[in-house]
Amino acid sequence: AYCGSGWDDFQDYAEELADDIGLLADVPESLRPYFDMRAWARDLAYDYVTERDADGNLHIFRSL
Repeated sequence: AYCGSGWDDFQDYAEELADDIGLLADVPESLRPYFDMRAWARDLAYDYVTERDADGNLHIFRSL
């Protein structure tokens, strides 16, 4: 499934996805800095494929 393009890297995509789905919405603000977003994005990347086109744009696909 095509997720889109426009991110510099998968980390940027994962951070935007976390905001969109409210991943940390129920977590108190004081505890949010303890969430390891890089580790979450790294683990999330196993379910995705990324490809750069000839212009260098990153395209992200979710493996279903």
